Amino acid sequence: MSITSNELNEIFSNNFNVPIPTEPSSKEGKRFLKDYDIASRKRKLEDDIEINEKQKGFQKIVDEWTRSEMSVESQEQPPLWYQREKEEQTRNFNLLLKGVNQLQRNTETLQRSMATMQSSMVTMQTSVDTLTGKVNRIDIRSVRMENKELRRAGYPIMEVPFLEGNNPDSELPRITCTQDIDRLSKDECIRYLNGYGISFNANETIALKKKLANAVGLVLDFDKDYSFSGFSNL
Repeated sequence: MSITSNELNEIFSNNFNVPIPTEPSSKEGKRFLKDYDIASRKRKLEDDIEINEKQKGFQKIVDEWTRSEMSVESQEQPPLWYQREKEEQTRNFNLLLKGVNQLQRNTETLQRSMATMQSSMVTMQTSVDTLTGKVNRIDIRSVRMENKELRRAGYPIMEVPFLEGNNPDSELPRITCTQDIDRLSKDECIRYLNGYGISFNANETIALKKKLANAVGLVLDFDKDYSFSGFSNL
């Protein structure tokens, strides 16, 4: 799905200042969703704390009004029913205050846990990416070795997966021998080299084909001695 940078900004702009996806990919999309979820949870916790703090402030003001009214109306000892009601209010307020303090402690603990979890997820993702890269490189080496033996026996070689683990694009011509590489256009050759993570100079011609031959396991002497031609579309 093709999408411009402006469209990404319009679609994923948000009130939490979560960075929008840098590109239209599942990796960036999942990163955005995770960060957005964490930000929204944090905002809700902060809002709850703010509401509780306001409620304590309201209660304090009402208590001051009550004390002021009592002082104006009478300096005598308040009636027993009022004392009991006041004590009940005080107990309820203390319980509420205790609950608010506990909520604040729980919030701080949750925030620390979320930060630790996020760090662990990043570490785990890095480990998975590293392991995936190692497995893919092992697969490539294994297929190249098999291709070397296939060529030794005179058979066509197998398709070598790209460095990211996926097979070459279906529109790219299949490579079964050195002659197949020689028939590739420069663009097709470069797409193969990029897929295998092979560094090259864009000004190269025959050297590009030789690097690609080595990348897919065409390394026997008769393959190395093959005389590649230049690109016909140069």
